[in-house]
Amino acid sequence: MIDIDDFRNFVNANLLIKYKLKIGFNSMKLKRTWFERYGFIRYYDFILQNTAFLDDSHLLGERIYCILNGIMKIPRCAMCGRKCSYKTYDDGYRNNCGRPECYIKLKATLKNKDGLTPNQRSAIGIRAAQTRICDNGKTVASNRMKRVHKNRKKMIDPITGKSLTSIIVEKTARTNKNTLCDNGLTIAQNGALKSAKTMNKRIKSETGETIKQFRIRKANETKNQIGNDGLDSYERAYLHGAGKNSSIKYYSTKLYYQGTYEKHFLDFMKKINKLDLLKRGPRVIYRDDGKSRTYRSDFAINNVVVEIKSTWSYHGLNKSKVKRNNVKFQATVEKGFRLIVIYNKQYLFEITRDVFGSRYISDDLLDVQHAIAFNETNFLALMNNSSPSKKIRAPQGYLESNDS
Repeated sequence: MIDIDDFRNFVNANLLIKYKLKIGFNSMKLKRTWFERYGFIRYYDFILQNTAFLDDSHLLGERIYCILNGIMKIPRCAMCGRKCSYKTYDDGYRNNCGRPECYIKLKATLKNKDGLTPNQRSAIGIRAAQTRICDNGKTVASNRMKRVHKNRKKMIDPITGKSLTSIIVEKTARTNKNTLCDNGLTIAQNGALKSAKTMNKRIKSETGETIKQFRIRKANETKNQIGNDGLDSYERAYLHGAGKNSSIKYYSTKLYYQGTYEKHFLDFMKKINKLDLLKRGPRVIYRDDGKSRTYRSDFAINNVVVEIKSTWSYHGLNKSKVKRNNVKFQATVEKGFRLIVIYNKQYLFEITRDVFGSRYISDDLLDVQHAIAFNETNFLALMNNSSPSKKIRAPQGYLESNDS
């Protein structure tokens, strides 16, 4: 006859092993074949007889735990009444069924020795992390999140090749875009609406302006401010936005170029030792199709705007770009600038205001039959507002059309 003390000694001597700081069962021995092989079948029968209240789905380790701890009935979850799940020999049964909803509810009600629930202790820890300042001048929470994001960026998904941060951001964006709230709007739409209302309320209380008035005023204040890089806010936004992948800095200057045609002109100015006179072209506001648009000219020397054009950039497909370019040229000369166009690295044109009085806005203004050759002599003569060489000078009124 086996008593409980004899059984306990048997378990401690044969079935339990130590894993680092914990004690658990040797899973290789929790089988009927092991008990039969080493002559311990009576202990196996003892385990089954004393845990008859457990069905066949319960393993031998859980049965032994029940015998050693005098458990004759599986404990129930305090939230839903289901059976609690078994963990390990050291931990025994959980205090809930293991479902997330029950675990969250139970966690909110359990109190420790300090009389606080886990949620309350967590809230205290969060507030402390948000207020405690580290040596680098940032809060504990800020430093912690910085480490988390840094580690997430290093974790790359081998299938998609994206970082964990990118995957989380994309998943959150999809959820916010596709999940509808009670008011019929998505989470993203509700967030944008709440953000706009909060911003509008704050700005109105501080300045007495609406968001639109505030943004227009700020844009007007900052658009002409030159930074340490020699760029204004418009140029900086362009180079970091639309022109990020196409604008290239020309050596150690503050000039940027796009494509080989603009670089050819910069190389030409460097060759004739006039590069220091060159600067980025001015911004010109113009209207097209009833909309106000901004045109950034290529380069400028004092009051002379130099525009670099190729066959594609001026004409486009089936001359689709001619009208838009002519509207830009017209707005530039009407602002009081002189406009010189260098076409296909070979030809010079000066676009004057009276051209648009005798031509349609959609006419081709860059006709090479009436062009001036692009070279140092002609370019400097045109810049100095004097006539180029008579041998290659364009005919009188070369930009006028008799049939317009």
